[in-house]
Amino acid sequence: MRAAVDRPVRSRTRRDAVSAAFGARIRKLRQNAGMSQAELAGDKLTRFAISKIESGASMPTLETLDYLASRLGVTMRDLLPPGF
Repeated sequence: MRAAVDRPVRSRTRRDAVSAAFGARIRKLRQNAGMSQAELAGDKLTRFAISKIESGASMPTLETLDYLASRLGVTMRDLLPPGF
């Protein structure tokens, strides 16, 4: 019988931290642009979806990040939090 091998467990904490960092960056860019969550959402997203992204409760897809960058007038790279 083979012994179990200890494997590093990928922590949700790391993923949660990344989601929170993206959310904070998007919130800052939105506020700097003078936009409300509803204005940023436009016709493709809801204000609730933006709220979930900004709070770190939801990690946006690449398609959504591209849309948000377009709405904010920045590049997708600009959406990256400092240090990423």
